[in-house]
Amino acid sequence: MEKWFFEENSKTSFEIDISEKRRITQSLVAFSNHEGGSVFFGVNSKSKIVGCFPKEIIKSTNVIIQRFCVNVNLSDSLVHEFNNKMVVECRINKSIDPARIVNSDMDNGYYIRLNVENIKAGKILSSYFHLLANPRSNLLTDHHKVDSLVRLIKNNGPHSLAQLYKLSELTKSEVDNYLPLLLFNKIIKFELIDSLVLFY
Repeated sequence: MEKWFFEENSKTSFEIDISEKRRITQSLVAFSNHEGGSVFFGVNSKSKIVGCFPKEIIKSTNVIIQRFCVNVNLSDSLVHEFNNKMVVECRINKSIDPARIVNSDMDNGYYIRLNVENIKAGKILSSYFHLLANPRSNLLTDHHKVDSLVRLIKNNGPHSLAQLYKLSELTKSEVDNYLPLLLFNKIIKFELIDSLVLFY
């Protein structure tokens, strides 16, 4: 069997067929929340081409996106042929708003892509990664609210997001809006791995 010309990474994943719906759905959402990416069908985990049936793959991928995903946009499906074996490349755009899975059988929630892994994350962490990948307006206009949130986090140590909602004088939506921006602007001097405590 012919070897594929690259390995799985933060923007590519390989699937033999459509059978691993949970993993495929997570990849679609994770790519959307990162920088976009491609799922290649007909390629195994060792980068070897095994071939697939393009019509079935394209139809099933569209069904998965429609039934199980929010804010996932399939930009294109390309069919490649190598030594009479077919490979389908489903290209996913980076989403404007955080993408998520909305079916409990598929581990619903937000996912991000780190190297070759799909990591489950909270909406705020997904928003933070999206800001990193796609910087946009990052102005923190209400400094009183920002300062109160920073003080709360720094004075009381790591929190779960639920604790932060409860302790803060801000509304839930304000916390959701300000936290990614605080991280993005490096006002909170956490390492990313420490910040995960806030978002799961």
